[in-house]
Amino acid sequence: MVDVSYLKTKANQIRRDLVTMIYEGKAGHIGGALSSTDIMTVLYYSIMKVNPQNPRWEDRDRFILSKGHSVEPLYCILADKGFFPKDNLKTYSKFGSTLIVHPNNKNAGVEMNTGALGHGLPVGVGM
Repeated sequence: MVDVSYLKTKANQIRRDLVTMIYEGKAGHIGGALSSTDIMTVLYYSIMKVNPQNPRWEDRDRFILSKGHSVEPLYCILADKGFFPKDNLKTYSKFGSTLIVHPNNKNAGVEMNTGALGHGLPVGVGM
């Protein structure tokens, strides 16, 4: 059974984290990030099978963020779940960081680089 109260609390935590990350990084797409937070929270904390200790686990569920400019909640969720240290969020949009304003598969838990809207569907079909 889904604990809706837990998911609401978790989504609010993710929103706080992403707003802080965008503010400190001086970059990002806050509208798209906030509008995507609830769905990503439900997926990652209630539905998807993922393993932070084994991010390339063959039987994992794969999440493709075709709307790549909404990456901020994804980074916050992946850090919260332990795919990479939460302190890495402080490097968002900084020189040399792998946490850039579109998904980057140099980060554990990110399946593919995205940015051009619409190419996630055909890539997902290929996967």
